[in-house]
Amino acid sequence: MEKRTLLTVRGPVCYWVSHVENAPALVLLHGLTADHTLFDRQAEAWEGTYTLLAWDAPAHGASRPYEGFDYQEAVDHLRTILDIEGITRATFIGQSMGGFIAQAFLAQNPAYGEGFISVDSCPLGLEYYTKSDRWGLTHAEAMTRLYPLSMLRWSMVHACARTPAARDNMRSILAPYTKDVLCRLIGYGCGSFFTINRDIMLPCNVLLLVGAHDHTGKVRAYNEAWHRKTGYPLVIVPNAAHNANADNPTFVNAQVEAFLCRQREGEHVTGKA
Repeated sequence: MEKRTLLTVRGPVCYWVSHVENAPALVLLHGLTADHTLFDRQAEAWEGTYTLLAWDAPAHGASRPYEGFDYQEAVDHLRTILDIEGITRATFIGQSMGGFIAQAFLAQNPAYGEGFISVDSCPLGLEYYTKSDRWGLTHAEAMTRLYPLSMLRWSMVHACARTPAARDNMRSILAPYTKDVLCRLIGYGCGSFFTINRDIMLPCNVLLLVGAHDHTGKVRAYNEAWHRKTGYPLVIVPNAAHNANADNPTFVNAQVEAFLCRQREGEHVTGKA
């Protein structure tokens, strides 16, 4: 995949793209504090078969220095990048925070939506989140600042990943961040979630994937509620934690391929929403 850079007034946004003529497009959006390498095993499997686009979200990875983080600006940057690359329809695969960005993007830009696959993400929607949920997310930065950097990194690696390869990936991702940068990123991503949270209607096919060992907050419970409300298919990924696509790429890749096959055959998997 070729690295490219979008220059913005807040800083650079780096992304990687590989075009395949007349092939479906997949947009890979990583989670909070991660970077595009979270999807390395997907890129290895699909490069040359699909048009692929992955990025380091604003203020993450190579997309630094970047002043602040704002979900709406991330949505706007993503649309600019897609337009530059001539990608007018895609299936968006969003892990954790990447799923928030994908949902907000698709709600605002429905014409781009071929499909959406959530990997250990959570729904946008007012009814899902209690007052205590809001308090926990808006105070996430303050709570993380209570931990030494080494303990913070260790806890994040072991909460996000279960297998040695996935843990090595997360360690590598977190290594460049100082404690202040890491805590501020967590504050941006968690604290500003409610600036984009609203009731939405996704305009495309949807699949929910959750690691069987994802104990990050209430992710599993949110996905079960999401499934009950909408009817979106929910698949539990074995031997996987929060970074399910890194923990069990073989299983996740097979689920994505099956989803794309159903789309090609014209089967609707949008659920009740």
